[in-house]
Amino acid sequence: MTLLHLNNNSFTGTIPDSLKDLIALTELDLNNNQFSGPFPTIILQIPNLMYLDLRFNLFSGPIPDLVFTKNLDTILLNNNNFEGQIPQSLGNSHAR
Repeated sequence: MTLLHLNNNSFTGTIPDSLKDLIALTELDLNNNQFSGPFPTIILQIPNLMYLDLRFNLFSGPIPDLVFTKNLDTILLNNNNFEGQIPQSLGNSHAR
């Protein structure tokens, strides 16, 4: 599987650890659900991920520095409950 789009549903809870096993996944779109908890760092272990869309969920807490050091070309995080400072690693991002 290279693309996983689960957007515009009513999924709740946290992101399962098993997503890291999708080694061919390049695009993950989970926007417009009700996922919650801290930033799901497990998705940063997906080796070939290029596109990440977590918009319009209920994630909270800080955004980890690692998000902007991965080789992601698209990072969409708006409309969550993230807080704290923008990571210093933002300038290192390869995202468009």
